[in-house]
Amino acid sequence: MVAGNWWGLAAPVGTDPAIIAKLADAVKAAVSKRDIMQQFEKLGLDAVGNSPADFSVQIQQEAAVWKETIRKAGIKAE
Repeated sequence: MVAGNWWGLAAPVGTDPAIIAKLADAVKAAVSKRDIMQQFEKLGLDAVGNSPADFSVQIQQEAAVWKETIRKAGIKAE
């Protein structure tokens, strides 16, 4: 099994879409700056800065993969 990790920003359900858009725009602006990208690269990280909709899809896909992995492995909560 190969697994990676990722980080992202999330906001509470019901957060004003204008605030979500403003945060997404700020992240995209930050990761488009060469000096910031270089800092990420030094850490071995790939900064993406995708859209909130794309991030939501990523989370859903990741959850589905882990749900199936847990099911196949027969993992149960104690």
